[in-house]
Amino acid sequence: MLLVVTRVMVAGVAYFESFVVRMAQVSEELRSARFVLGGLGMTTMTIDELTALVSSCAIAVHEARGPGLRESVYRDCRITELRVRGLTVELEKRVNIVYRDRIIRKGLRIDILIDGRLVIEVKAVDRIHPVHQAQIITYLKLANLPAGLILNFNATTMRAGIRRIDHPDVYAEKRAARLAARQSDNSKDASDSGVSASVTCHPPQLPE
Repeated sequence: MLLVVTRVMVAGVAYFESFVVRMAQVSEELRSARFVLGGLGMTTMTIDELTALVSSCAIAVHEARGPGLRESVYRDCRITELRVRGLTVELEKRVNIVYRDRIIRKGLRIDILIDGRLVIEVKAVDRIHPVHQAQIITYLKLANLPAGLILNFNATTMRAGIRRIDHPDVYAEKRAARLAARQSDNSKDASDSGVSASVTCHPPQLPE
């Protein structure tokens, strides 16, 4: 009988310990305020299509509420609008700071992450400053994400308050592609000019 009671007590202690560990994990998740709202998972849209859709959400919020409110108000309105559009929204997404393959810090947080790949920073300032753009670039590099949007709701029009920032590697690829396309167009124009000249220019005919 004593052996049975002992086993029951040991099992109870083990269960209690596992319960405490799980509650600690839940507490950490709640403390970090990381959760997902709405959406049915990752979309199949390209990053350009996604940024266009998110920009249209920002324009809708700005048209409904106008400038002059707090950032937190615009943030909550945006979350509601994004959920209505069926997008996956992560708030306070944690990003590790890694240096020489070691995690230095875990406290850096992305304000809003859409579809697991688009960083959103909501602002209500007089204008977008270079430090705001640098902050987005840092997030993109640390989390290895393709693009981000700075949304300044204090702008007179929302279109003027939207600033897209690409990951430096993505930006470099786009720039190289534009340069290659421009060089190709220039070569084609030069080739067409040469053909035209050979057709329209005739040598003088000598009298018989």
